[in-house]
Amino acid sequence: MGMATTSFPYNMMISLYSKIGEHSKIHVLIQEMENLGIPLDMFTLKTQISAYAMASDISRMEKILNHIEEDPHCIADWEVYSVAANGYLKVGLIEKALTVLKKMEGTMPLGRKLAFQHLVSLYSSTGLGARKGLFDKAELAISKAIEGRRPFASSWIILAVGYMQNKQMDKAVEMLKKALLVGRMRGWRPNSNTLDAFLEYLEGQGDVEVMEEIIMLLKDSGALTKDSYNRLLRTSVATGRSISSGVLDQMKMKGFTTDEVTQ
Repeated sequence: MGMATTSFPYNMMISLYSKIGEHSKIHVLIQEMENLGIPLDMFTLKTQISAYAMASDISRMEKILNHIEEDPHCIADWEVYSVAANGYLKVGLIEKALTVLKKMEGTMPLGRKLAFQHLVSLYSSTGLGARKGLFDKAELAISKAIEGRRPFASSWIILAVGYMQNKQMDKAVEMLKKALLVGRMRGWRPNSNTLDAFLEYLEGQGDVEVMEEIIMLLKDSGALTKDSYNRLLRTSVATGRSISSGVLDQMKMKGFTTDEVTQ
């Protein structure tokens, strides 16, 4: 009807087509905007680059990225580079992902926790770990982000999982403890599978003290299961350490009955 004369309705349609996976329609809409002389604003470009990243259409994603970087009226911010990095990682282009992550670092505003959390998560997703010092870089990024502020537990748990995936369990446990210390003040708790993996590792190491410390930090979170306590009891017995009566009392308070495994 000739009523769509601005980018706004096109942006809404691009966003909707992206959400339902109709990525081919996005290119048609962009072409129509160009034919009608409707300028592509930053929302259009961000929605477009996100859609192409989701569709693993790397050539078109790169075309939009180059357009944003070269157009003086556009701003290549951390969100743009975060999307591009995700797109590269999705198809296994690790080196290209690292290149845009470096650019992302240079565009992040100080104190923007969300930006740093994205950065840490993306570095973790590269799967390269302490071989290029990426986790040290990510840990430093979090430290900068939280200067004078209370950090999010999720920031530390992302690092914890990353270290665990790369077999750096000492560092992983250190990050987990930081997450728990912050999280217990906000009612946060780790994913059950993540917690089980850490407790299993500590049991294998016979590290009763750290295991007990983690369990004590989580005692009021609702994250602990009977198996969590049984792991601690098993590890205590295996290492010849006397079992704290507080552990057994906690089990009773949580309603965990004594079974054959516990005995």
